[in-house]
Amino acid sequence: MIDRGGDRNVLFDRLLGSEKKKEFIVRLVGNRHLLCGRQKKEALELARGCKTIVKKQEGKEIVYTLDFGYLPVRLPGHQDPLWMLVVNGYGEKQRMLLTTRPLRRNRNVLWKVVRSYIKR
Repeated sequence: MIDRGGDRNVLFDRLLGSEKKKEFIVRLVGNRHLLCGRQKKEALELARGCKTIVKKQEGKEIVYTLDFGYLPVRLPGHQDPLWMLVVNGYGEKQRMLLTTRPLRRNRNVLWKVVRSYIKR
């Protein structure tokens, strides 16, 4: 679990380049380039087109309505399959998380990644 400071090529090279690949969740900066299909785009551009799945969480003091969705992506220069999870409603800007955890259209699977990031 790494915040935006971990969105660095040197870190991704180490996490993905070894024989023992590491599982990770990294918060992305908006201008990180990702490959989605055959297109190379900035993470923020991909996030704007991401389908959302709604999850509501009620806290004791604040009620957040979180919308989140995901896209399968890759990092340029790497063949490893990755997923970008987009979260709206937690902070002013969209949160974009890059993970090795396989994501699918299941609220519980997506929520586990969101919850892991929030708990960091």
